[in-house]
Amino acid sequence: MSVLIRFWSYLKFQSLRFIKEDKAASGIEYVLIAVMVAVAIAAVSPDIRTEVGLVMQDVLSAIKGDAIASSE
Repeated sequence: MSVLIRFWSYLKFQSLRFIKEDKAASGIEYVLIAVMVAVAIAAVSPDIRTEVGLVMQDVLSAIKGDAIASSE
C-alpha cells in the first residue's frame, strides 16, 4: 500500500510541477502565430493554396511510390 501512496505523491508532485512550468509557453505561442499567418496567407491567396495543394499531392505520390505528376 505504501508503494501506491508514494506513487500517488510522486504523480501529484510532477503534475503540479508541469502546470507551473512556463518555459515552453513561448514556443507554443510562436507556433500558434505561425499557424495563424499561414492560414491568413492561404485564405487571401488562392494561387498559393493551389501550389501548396500540388506540392502536397507530389509528396503523397512520392510516399506511395507513384511517379510525380506535376513535374512531367
